[in-house]
Amino acid sequence: MDQKPDLQSIKALNNTLLKGLSDQQIEQVRDIMQLIKVDKGDMIIKEGDVSDEVYIIQNGEVDVIKKEHDSGEHYHLATLPAGESIGEVSLL
Repeated sequence: MDQKPDLQSIKALNNTLLKGLSDQQIEQVRDIMQLIKVDKGDMIIKEGDVSDEVYIIQNGEVDVIKKEHDSGEHYHLATLPAGESIGEVSLL
């Protein structure tokens, strides 16, 4: 059985994508949500990957790293806190 966050936990995230949705709409989103645990250092999504998933950070934070194409060097762009989302651009 998949564990799902409760409505109040989802609303408490204050995620921009979910703001303005009614409780019923959030429940519909919740129905298709999956909780995943990501360990420190794990890659969630790689630049250029095609995906139909959006990740909302429930706990902790996620570093956004950019790999320079020519040099192969990695650059830290941002650290996203709980409540932020990743991958929404890939849906477009």
